[in-house]
Amino acid sequence: MTDTFGRRERDSPSEFQPQTLEVLGSDASGRPEAYTFVPRDADAAERQTTWLTADRASVVDLEAWQ
Repeated sequence: MTDTFGRRERDSPSEFQPQTLEVLGSDASGRPEAYTFVPRDADAAERQTTWLTADRASVVDLEAWQ
């Protein structure tokens, strides 16, 4: 699952650029307690430092919600 999240480019801070996020969250039951969002194009070091975590109750499937 991926989604976009706004960010500003380092080279041009005044321009809004979409950021594609990768959603990580799996366990044996298929329903994790929390999801972690990382930039899709992040390298290994960025994946350890640039992330956001949300519990399952806070995450909405936008396609189903529409």
